[in-house]
Amino acid sequence: MEPGHERVKAGRAAQARRDRDDQHEVRRQARRRRDPLRRRPVVRAREHGLTGHQDGDPGHHHSERQRKPDHAGLRATWIAGTYRRPDDERSDPEDVQRRAERTEAEGRSDVLTGEEILYARVGGQTIAYRTAGRGEPLVLLHGFLCDSRCWRGQLTGLADRFHVVAWDAPGAGASSDPAETFTITDWARSLAGFLDELGIARAHLLGLSWGGMLAQEFFRLHPARVDHLVLADTYAGWKGSLPEAAVEQRRARCYRDASRPAQDVVAEWVPQDFFLSASPELAEEMAAVVADFHPVGFRLMARSLADTDTTPMLETIDRPTLLLWGEGDTRSPLSVAKRMHAAVRGSELRVIPGAGHVSNMEKPEDFNRLVLEFLLDSQRDPAA
Repeated sequence: MEPGHERVKAGRAAQARRDRDDQHEVRRQARRRRDPLRRRPVVRAREHGLTGHQDGDPGHHHSERQRKPDHAGLRATWIAGTYRRPDDERSDPEDVQRRAERTEAEGRSDVLTGEEILYARVGGQTIAYRTAGRGEPLVLLHGFLCDSRCWRGQLTGLADRFHVVAWDAPGAGASSDPAETFTITDWARSLAGFLDELGIARAHLLGLSWGGMLAQEFFRLHPARVDHLVLADTYAGWKGSLPEAAVEQRRARCYRDASRPAQDVVAEWVPQDFFLSASPELAEEMAAVVADFHPVGFRLMARSLADTDTTPMLETIDRPTLLLWGEGDTRSPLSVAKRMHAAVRGSELRVIPGAGHVSNMEKPEDFNRLVLEFLLDSQRDPAA
């Protein structure tokens, strides 16, 4: 055989080996995704901040399996640093599609616990999400520096009455990063495509902080797809809610922090910016989520908040709307809630004592009770 043919043959053999190695790696990553406790350990509270280990730390797997009893079961699964932007999910659409087909074939669309991360492919992006329960769809929209893990208390507490879906917005959690040009309108369009992919034509929307602004924009674009609105600790955009100087101060801080190491962001933002009074366990849970922030998502979500003013469209909201606020929210103070309440006709305003900005995590029982009371009110007749 001629030397050129030998080189071609050798090259093909080498490529075949690389393909097999790639397939092995995909399967290995899939196994790790099915066993979240084999991943990065919980970000633990420290005396001078909150830091975490990285994959490859000596003794990592052993220390994770020997956790104390109060970290066992569902809570441990949720706060164990379940994922960190796995590259293979963004770069291998075929693998995403295979996982989606396997999910459907295994019948996981019945009653899920919310533990497992599922995936959808929407407009060239990988969207990660969790789901639980059966019934009318209730879609949960997280804030920035958060992802679907921030809804643990709602995925377990609201699933008895609703089909609860919590996505990781593009630029958060296990979802892929959006383009640098992404705006709040682009996120709303991604949400519409995501709901299309799940076969959800109309849903109740519950958005917290940045997620509440996203819910408002989604309503502006697709009013017929919204049943009830729950806007929690949110804004009419920073631009529509805060003094200009405060908006620019927040913008600058977020742009700066988006390029800082994760442990520095965790130490600065947790818990003082989010909670009124956080237990060590709650701070640890939030730290695990914040440590997984996407620099691109952090920066773009902050920019969308700073550039958006939804005030003119608030009076057009004709769906039953609940404004749900933490009494001690310093990020979006009650004065913001009261102005939005006055602008949204027929809206309700409920305040949760002892809660700060992330009221759904700090007071999940009170939060869930008020959401259920609002959504299940038999006297309410949503606009068609």
